[in-house]
Amino acid sequence: MPFTLLIIDDDRIFCDELCETLDEYETKIALSPQQALEILSAPNSVDLVLLDVRLPGMWGTELLKIIKSRYSRISVIIMTAFASKEVIVGALRNQADDFVEKPIDIIQLKERIQNLLETSGEITNCSNDVEYLKYYLQKNEDKKIEIDDLARLMGYTPKYMSRLFKQKMGTTFIEYRVNQKVERAKRLLSTTDWPIKRIAYSITYENPESFVRIFKKKTGYTPSQYRNKAISS
Repeated sequence: MPFTLLIIDDDRIFCDELCETLDEYETKIALSPQQALEILSAPNSVDLVLLDVRLPGMWGTELLKIIKSRYSRISVIIMTAFASKEVIVGALRNQADDFVEKPIDIIQLKERIQNLLETSGEITNCSNDVEYLKYYLQKNEDKKIEIDDLARLMGYTPKYMSRLFKQKMGTTFIEYRVNQKVERAKRLLSTTDWPIKRIAYSITYENPESFVRIFKKKTGYTPSQYRNKAISS
């Protein structure tokens, strides 16, 4: 089954020509931000987005921010004929995966699409929901993720996602994330000289005291005790 690309551009002729050129993929077209978000709302319907900067009613960099917040697994390539410093900075700040200038160099574009799809293949080739969830949470273990984020990613309601997570993982989402953060903290305590406060912040604990309390509950040691034990062993 071919990968699916979504081309977001208000120039219909350009979109049609690009679809013909990228005929090895399944392609969809959105001529406006609203139409694009409607297409993307269908679970797992798009693998990669080609996004123009100038769109009716919204800058492409604004739409990029929305796409990345809702569908982080989807790669996005920004397209523009106006490659100003502001446009490039805005695209990078909002987590664009790549950037191409118009007129499009098709050979270059195909190479970049293939590279991104191969990279994301680690996710899309996961054999089941458990592998997918483990991969995603491990990849983002240093980020603050809620069950609502997973629900959007998987195309489920938060309530159903919570129940599915416990069924698939054998534990609640909150407990899983706490265990994951403690394991990351152990690695950092053993391999770096970071202060405890920095380690707490790096695993999304805004209150270092809460981190120390949870770490001791899970391991039987304070972070400082664990570090001293790791160094001496």
